[in-house]
Amino acid sequence: MGLFKKKKVEEPQPVVVEPQGQEVGCYDRLTEAAEEAARHHFKWVFMGEPDLYSINDLKAMAEIDDQENQLGEGEKYVVLSDGSIGLKKDGVYIDWLFIPVR
Repeated sequence: MGLFKKKKVEEPQPVVVEPQGQEVGCYDRLTEAAEEAARHHFKWVFMGEPDLYSINDLKAMAEIDDQENQLGEGEKYVVLSDGSIGLKKDGVYIDWLFIPVR
């Protein structure tokens, strides 16, 4: 029965940016791509999902993915200088997987 109402404080939402920057590497394994991306950024979202991934989260997810999945013919994971991780097939970007947040 206080005189003051508690004010709900909402945390700011992360800003997801479009992948941008120069390509810094192509990899056969997501763990290798995650290592490279961690040199450029420290926090990501999986495209289309609201959850944030730290460097450790990204590396753990990459290890599981490498154990369970294999890339197809002509496919490579690509890392951009902003820390984005995408999938390329025959040299063409086909899907962005992890996008850095600011």
